[in-house]
Amino acid sequence: MAPAPSPNAVGLAAYRQLAGNLRVTGIDHPYWTSRKGNSLRYALWAERRKHAGPYLREIAPRFPERERSLLLKAATEFEKEAGYLAKLAERFPVGSAESGHWGEDNEMQAMELLALAEMNFAEGVNWLAVVAQVDFSPFETKDADALEKLVTSDDILTSEAALAALAKLAPKDLDVRLARLMTSEPDVKKMGADGPIHRHLLFALAKLDSDIATDAIGEAVFFAGESDAVKPAVSKWAAEIYWERRGAAGKNLWLKALDSEVPHVRAAGLKYLGMCGDKAVLPKLAKCEEPAAYQARIRLGDDTAWAPLVAGLGTPAWYASYSLLRELGPAVEPHVFPYLEDDNQAIVVYVSALLSRVGTEKSLPLLEKTAAANPDIPRIAQALADLKKRLEEK
Repeated sequence: MAPAPSPNAVGLAAYRQLAGNLRVTGIDHPYWTSRKGNSLRYALWAERRKHAGPYLREIAPRFPERERSLLLKAATEFEKEAGYLAKLAERFPVGSAESGHWGEDNEMQAMELLALAEMNFAEGVNWLAVVAQVDFSPFETKDADALEKLVTSDDILTSEAALAALAKLAPKDLDVRLARLMTSEPDVKKMGADGPIHRHLLFALAKLDSDIATDAIGEAVFFAGESDAVKPAVSKWAAEIYWERRGAAGKNLWLKALDSEVPHVRAAGLKYLGMCGDKAVLPKLAKCEEPAAYQARIRLGDDTAWAPLVAGLGTPAWYASYSLLRELGPAVEPHVFPYLEDDNQAIVVYVSALLSRVGTEKSLPLLEKTAAANPDIPRIAQALADLKKRLEEK
């Protein structure tokens, strides 16, 4: 049997894998705001989370008494959490009619079970966080050159600790050092399910107000990435920060991003070119077929882009089209109203759901008419109810 890694390494890996990537708290689409496919979500959560407790119990015996005790405490909490999620999945079985999930009693039960699961989850994370504490004292005596070199270590724990110490030391040329590390460090450096050091470098750069730091953040937009779930994360976050700092003045970077063959880099170019306000880029955008390109054209005043974006609601790319249209807010109303009478039932459903989120009082009579014409489609009736509730709460 291979020797056990350090307790810190295991605790940190478990903390990231179980607490970070498979978290219950902060769910983007909880039951009471997004009803499509809830049974599948619940089944997925229950399936993933049931492995957390057994995993910790399996590795716990390989560690000293203190770490073993903490890992077992965390395992107990995660097993309780998994039990509540299993009950949730049982209440909303996959394959059952979604319309049967919409009752008030079921909604209350879902909220209660999720709250209980979240409570046990949080307690388990607390125990893992104790195990995952890293001793930074050996790094505090190093100078800036030594710390910069340690950031390039193959061990992610050493790399992160050295970077934290370097940022705390704050030499006058910190922005130069961080920029150098951001552009020179290879991606393949991770612990468990965690990603590269670049996220930490980006966070440190974001705290510095200098052109050198901002330029390095711009270069991070082109981070292709190879590390699991964080593949587009660094690029997307860097794009957001760069836009906040440079705005439309950074147009050349977004044009460069649009020419990239990396999908998430290209997506950043499309998004922010549409926000730059420069209609001169419309001919180039017109050559792009991604849903995001249509949104960018709409933002720049090209009304011919509405039809293909709305039509995308009836295709495999419907989720991208829905999200992009929703970002445009109430401006979508006059352009999607005609589709409430479309022959494609899927488009009618998606447009109804869209209007329930962004529609104004103008949408209400049309959505009432659509619901009356489609009494056998519960999702349209639910969209109408959601719109009424949202307008009443204004």
